[in-house]
Amino acid sequence: MEGSLRAAGCMAVFAASGGVILLALKVHKHLMSDFMHKIEHQFEMMKDENKRVKFSNEVDVLPYHGIDDRHQKMKQYVSISTGLTKGAIDDEKRFRSMPENWQALYRGIAQFRALKKHNA
Repeated sequence: MEGSLRAAGCMAVFAASGGVILLALKVHKHLMSDFMHKIEHQFEMMKDENKRVKFSNEVDVLPYHGIDDRHQKMKQYVSISTGLTKGAIDDEKRFRSMPENWQALYRGIAQFRALKKHNA
């Protein structure tokens, strides 16, 4: 009799622990599934976030407020360093054939490089 009670007790313990294990596996599977869906969604969003450069059709020219000689010299230095006043006809034609927004972009890059060299 005692043996059968022990066996019944062991079976009850095994059944309860097995139920807990099965429940834990189901919960783990569900959580992993949700986690994987979130990760996949983030990767898809990262693929879609490729940024594209869009140039404006309007080019704003900033007014020049420098009156001082230093600013005038700097302006001359920058205009010479852009290569527009060197008399290179082919470069001038190539530059003028670009859209205005590209011209402004390249002119700004050249001015930045010239100022960087001048200040160094």
